[in-house]
Amino acid sequence: MADQAIEIARQAMPNATVALLVRPLRAAGSYTVMMRMPEETSEAVHSSVTIDQYSGKVLNMRNYLTDSAGYRVIRFNRSIHTGDVLGWPTHIIVSLSSLLLVVMVATGLVIWWKKLAV
Repeated sequence: MADQAIEIARQAMPNATVALLVRPLRAAGSYTVMMRMPEETSEAVHSSVTIDQYSGKVLNMRNYLTDSAGYRVIRFNRSIHTGDVLGWPTHIIVSLSSLLLVVMVATGLVIWWKKLAV
């Protein structure tokens, strides 16, 4: 059935390529096929097709390009958050900004400690 789920997902989103197949964990579960649209701006996968494991019916489709603007904003925000937007330069910027948070906490504690000593 996994091959059939992939084929159903390809038919549901003909312009997309299959990135990942999530198999059902329980008897009541369903297949989720993660699809990559050519127009997606990051390495992350934002589109998916959920398929009933018994009937092969498409239960849900999340298409990055045709879903609501709100969904696209949320997914793009995730790409910015993880540094996927512009490749490795963005990964470095996001990593440095995360390290700056640690530095700010440490310097804040030092300043607070010095005020207590006075």
